[in-house]
Amino acid sequence: GVANARALATIAAIMANKGIFNGIRFFNESTFVKATQELEPVYDFGLSTRIVRTVGGFGKFESDKEEYYGWGGYG
Repeated sequence: GVANARALATIAAIMANKGIFNGIRFFNESTFVKATQELEPVYDFGLSTRIVRTVGGFGKFESDKEEYYGWGGYG
C-alpha cells in the first residue's frame, strides 16, 4: 500500500495509545495486547540481526533507552 507521513504518524499514535486517537477508539486494548504478543526471535537477513516479531506482524526493537514496535517497510 501507499501512505504519507501524516497517515503513518496517525497509525503510530493509535498504537502508542493502545487503540485511541483524538478521543476515538479504533480498536480495543485487548487487540493491542494480542497484536504485540511476542513470537520466538528469528534471524532477519535483511537487517542482519535477530529480531522479535509479534502476532500482529510488527518487529520489536530495543535501544539503550527504549523499546518500540514497528517495521522498516522492507519486505
